Formats: sequence, structure tokens, C-alpha cells
Amino acid sequence: MAAAVTLAAGSAARALAAGLGTAAALKPVAVLGQQTAQAAWQAGFTRIWQASRPDLDALVEAVRLCLEETK
Repeated sequence: MAAAVTLAAGSAARALAAGLGTAAALKPVAVLGQQTAQAAWQAGFTRIWQASRPDLDALVEAVRLCLEETK
């Protein structure tokens, strides 16, 4: 099982949450953008790290922080 998931679109958040069911609340996710963060929250994710900027380097940093904080 993946330690964390990256999401770059609200539709991806909704699709993954549908597949995970109630386990979505426990899955750490790193997201790209406020809209994706909001969609992830609405889909049931509660452990969300948002990239500070809308670019790949910031998403990588969000993943790093997510993994560091969920050890």
C-alpha cells in the first residue's frame, strides 16, 4: 500500500475516495492547488498537504512533508 498519494485534480480525489471508501479519511494526500484540496476534503480525505505553489517542485515538497509528518 502506498504511504501517500498525489492528486492534481478534484476528479482524481473523488475517484480515489470512491475506491477507498471510508479508508479515504486515513490516507495521506499531497495535492496541487486549493481547488483540489477542497475537493479532496469534500470527498472524505482529512490528511491533506497542499503544495505552496502550482508547480512540480512544490508538489514534491508537499509529498516530502506529508511523508515526514506521517512516519
